[in-house]
Amino acid sequence: MPFIDVTDLLIDPDFAEQITVKRRSESVNGFGEGARTTETHTVTAVVTAGSQPKIERAAEGQRQPNTITVHTMFKLIGPAVGHQPDVIVFSGRDFVVTTVFDWSHYGAGFVCAECSAMDYQEAEPT
Repeated sequence: MPFIDVTDLLIDPDFAEQITVKRRSESVNGFGEGARTTETHTVTAVVTAGSQPKIERAAEGQRQPNTITVHTMFKLIGPAVGHQPDVIVFSGRDFVVTTVFDWSHYGAGFVCAECSAMDYQEAEPT
């Protein structure tokens, strides 16, 4: 087990910022109809650029998904039974959690999540 505890960095204002997490729970009633409820949380996290995939070219157009990596002590949820993946609101855009890594051996409750933009609309260049 590593001897470094990065928990202090996750709350240090030099690295961390406030983000919004939308937690979406799913349930099915007796008629087989699905229902989703959403809870909103404001959490402290370190957000960095993700591994940017190559441009995708298709007959209908081309796109390059935008990704971010989120490091936080808030337990994020990816695809799971009874839940839709969490949605991270960062810089005015929604990113869906695609993968969650448990890095608690670097600090209590520490997770790292890869997230992909929910839209492909980039801001106009300035």
